[in-house]
Amino acid sequence: AVSNRLATDAELKDPRIELEELGLSSPVRESMSLGAIQNAQGFSEAYPQYQNKEAEEPESEEDEEGEIENEEETNPAAEIEVTSKPPSSEGLRLEELLVDFKEYNDAPFVTIPEKRIMSKKAWWALKNYEKAYSTHPIKAYVPRVKPSMQLSLEEFHEKFRKPGHPVIMSFENLRSLGFKTQSYTLSELKQMFPFNNETPSKVQKEFVANGIRKDDEELDLGPALVAIERDETLAKEGKLRNFPRNLKVNQNAISKLGIEKPPLVQNMQQFQLPTVWMGTSSSDTRFHHDCCDNFVMMITGTKRFTLAPTSDWRTLKPTCVGSKSNLCWANVPHPNAPDRQTAAHKKTMTKVNKIVVDVKPGEILYMPAGWFHHIENLGPTVMVNWWTKSGETIALKKALTDPTY
Repeated sequence: AVSNRLATDAELKDPRIELEELGLSSPVRESMSLGAIQNAQGFSEAYPQYQNKEAEEPESEEDEEGEIENEEETNPAAEIEVTSKPPSSEGLRLEELLVDFKEYNDAPFVTIPEKRIMSKKAWWALKNYEKAYSTHPIKAYVPRVKPSMQLSLEEFHEKFRKPGHPVIMSFENLRSLGFKTQSYTLSELKQMFPFNNETPSKVQKEFVANGIRKDDEELDLGPALVAIERDETLAKEGKLRNFPRNLKVNQNAISKLGIEKPPLVQNMQQFQLPTVWMGTSSSDTRFHHDCCDNFVMMITGTKRFTLAPTSDWRTLKPTCVGSKSNLCWANVPHPNAPDRQTAAHKKTMTKVNKIVVDVKPGEILYMPAGWFHHIENLGPTVMVNWWTKSGETIALKKALTDPTY
């Protein structure tokens, strides 16, 4: 197991212990232009559109699960225009760009499991990732970009997205691209969404688990903020909850939060609707991977992510659900809880390229499509994430369209 700090399993269970701000990236390599990648013939046939499908997995009290991958149209008026002003990160080497380059450089490379016949059908993109990571090895490490750096779309694409490499950025890294989203304390959010009820919170008709809210009217987060501040247990009534979990919303419905799309994809229409997640210390998300690239924005609180590369698919032997089998649950639900693992689970985890990072308020974790992740809340949290649509995954396009990759 590899983590961004040498941490014992006992430490990982203690929310008072935070990992050091060590941060991944891959070596700089020559590549096709964005236009060449996007215009390459045969990609649309190789990457069929995902159909809308809710996860066929019940949500438990302790699990934030059931990512739905819906491709609703977004509001063009809310798009961010990427500035053409040359940002300060342009052309920098990784050692100049990363806070923790030494730790990244010293980290081992991801090991690729031996290919073998599996009893179940492999995820559709597995072989592409295995090919990419075998030809151009990546580090088993997730780095952080220096807060003082202004990251450009081109720099992000070349150093992280194209090679399929996770990275943690701050909101401040994107200011030169017109990005205005801010982080907030829980107290600040409660002032924005006042709610004075002193009794235990009840389920709200707008907080539908694994749901979609298309209404433009502002989503009232007041009752939910009181619930997570009290660290309440999740209340359920059918699909209704006392705080939002995996709720896709119209961007206008969270205008008070000022949530914007991360300006790190060339075609900004390729984002799905934003998804709102709120959690307490009693909730976590089981080890799984999604279909699409994921930009996780921490608004309030800290989440601990345990990651594993897509190439660990054969080791983790996940069960996939959905019409396109694009949501895959690993056979080890809780990678950081030995007391909740069988002997077989523990043996499996010794073979996994495990990486542990804490994502804090004002930070964005970029996870390429197919990367496994388990999530723990280190106290009350508010998170909004943006999934890209279907095959909008540069690393896979590159592997398919460039024989030298």
